[in-house]
Amino acid sequence: MPDLSFLFDIYRMYAVVLPLHLHILCESCYLCDIQPQNSIPDVFIWMLVGNKRKAYYRLPVHEIIYSEAGHNGKNCARDMTLVLKVIL
Repeated sequence: MPDLSFLFDIYRMYAVVLPLHLHILCESCYLCDIQPQNSIPDVFIWMLVGNKRKAYYRLPVHEIIYSEAGHNGKNCARDMTLVLKVIL
């Protein structure tokens, strides 16, 4: 009769490792799904000197969007201080 004790060792290994891998996989899928896809483009604030763009700030629209249903962005209707990024 062949020795099948190695099957028990494989079963024990997968019984411990597989749930751990599934947990890591589920957690990484959750982290990828936090930010929903938005069909509205971001808002760009430009600083113009003459006719040339010298600096800008990209503002994600989901932070400033207004909804009458009460699902407003975290910066909706608030004063904000923006630090522009310089274009070289």
